[in-house]
Amino acid sequence: MGDVLQAVLDSDDNCYRDFFLDDNCVLYFRRTEDVVVRVCVPALSREAVLRSVYGDSLLAGHPGIDRTIAAVAYSFC
Repeated sequence: MGDVLQAVLDSDDNCYRDFFLDDNCVLYFRRTEDVVVRVCVPALSREAVLRSVYGDSLLAGHPGIDRTIAAVAYSFC
């Protein structure tokens, strides 16, 4: 994501392709057909985000993509 962020920062309007920065310098992604924008989470932080939602429990299992997205959105949005 570093190259994308640099391209956004180098642009005149803080936009590059489908990526843009808001006033708080949060990097977002939004295709024209998307209803909701997506926050870009660096690869190094993704595991920490998931662990903060589900902890270290190996017994919990994977709740599925939709429930995982909902849990992350609830915790961070």
